[in-house]
Amino acid sequence: MRLAVRHVGRLPAGAILPSMSLTLRLLGTSASRPTVERNVSSLVIEREGETLMFDCGEGTQRQMMRYGISFALGDIFFTHMHTDHVLGVIGLTRTLQLQGRTEPLRLWGPKGSARVLRQWSGFGGERLGYPVEIGELEPGARVARKDYAIHAFAVDHRGAQAVGYALVEEERRGRFNPDLARELGIPEGPLWGQIHRGRAVTLDDGRVIEPATLVGPTRPGRRVALTGDTRPCAATIAAARDADLLVHEATFADEEGERAVETGHSTAREAAEVAAAAGVRQLVLTHFSARYSRDASELEREARARFPNVLAGRDGTLIEVPFADAD
Repeated sequence: MRLAVRHVGRLPAGAILPSMSLTLRLLGTSASRPTVERNVSSLVIEREGETLMFDCGEGTQRQMMRYGISFALGDIFFTHMHTDHVLGVIGLTRTLQLQGRTEPLRLWGPKGSARVLRQWSGFGGERLGYPVEIGELEPGARVARKDYAIHAFAVDHRGAQAVGYALVEEERRGRFNPDLARELGIPEGPLWGQIHRGRAVTLDDGRVIEPATLVGPTRPGRRVALTGDTRPCAATIAAARDADLLVHEATFADEEGERAVETGHSTAREAAEVAAAAGVRQLVLTHFSARYSRDASELEREARARFPNVLAGRDGTLIEVPFADAD
């Protein structure tokens, strides 16, 4: 199944995303500096009404307004502390202050990032009217949330303290068979819920119905992996294994392969080779050098020679991630 991709601005007024929704929005797809066509690095994942941001380059708050991203986000995860990935947090935190925010904002980054994030969040000596909580995540660390977790994994960015992130959902219950339940004379209502939650029930006639009778095997949740800046590496392949979506940097085309090695970046073809090795469903390329700002079709073409389901992202690209068994 291909993931649904749209290159659009705001969602239409009154738009309703499907239940258990998981979407990814690219806010900035340029490497190092903004261009006319692209802002610097940032993307958001929206899962069932919760907004998570990954990197916050300069101008990100304007991109949020442009593409209808909620300012009620609770977490920003930074892949590393290079300026094009973090500078936007100054303006964003001040905007949240002006909006009267009182809820905590959690900032996460790799080892050694706490000092930098404190400096940025306190820039100009202004005190924020809401708590800012800062945490460091080494490779292998896990931020647990209800029904999912954010996993940090190692990347290789020219010796920098840097990590990638994978959003990994927990396994889901198996499918409940309502037709068989009716055939067995089990009244629709609380008993169905108990069986689906894995509890055996006793009917009025004394029969005991085990969950396995009506509930199929557990089903996998979704996995989305995001690299930030990196050379191709085994840790990314492991973190993205069988992922529904891999967002991998693709700063250069093949002709700049030596430059990619020198700067700790990847070519589009190398990103595709990572996707193929990991067995992901879809690859999205981002973090393009300014020379490909207007037209990244060369990068997409070179990647597709190694992996068929690939998309060169643009600012505003919206990707809906369904469950693999949705069809």
